[in-house]
Amino acid sequence: MINVVFVLLIGTGIVSGGFMEALIECKQQHHVSKEEAMTGESEEVKCFSECVLKKSGMMSDNNEFDEEKIQAEGARMIKNDEQKNREFEGAAKACIEKVNGENPSEKCAKGHALFKCMKEAMPMSKMRG
Repeated sequence: MINVVFVLLIGTGIVSGGFMEALIECKQQHHVSKEEAMTGESEEVKCFSECVLKKSGMMSDNNEFDEEKIQAEGARMIKNDEQKNREFEGAAKACIEKVNGENPSEKCAKGHALFKCMKEAMPMSKMRG
């Protein structure tokens, strides 16, 4: 997410080094398989999602999203396709607004909600083209 990224990026090899480091570190902490990360709803999966956002700097420890960093990661993923980049930017902005408006309070729910929203808004088929 997520399509930000995480949910859409696991195993694709199109993420930045810092994001990949976050994925690896959080996978070790939360023991989540790629399949679970893509579709799971357990607390462990939710905390994995949020861990990736926080370790990559896209979400603060105060649970605030850094839209600029999310957009930058999207731009790195979508190279040389201005239309898809604009779609990603719009999806990220809309999902951040949606999740902030809902403000889920359960443990690790906010970061996971962003990943889910981005997965629906920018499925991998749209990212790869």
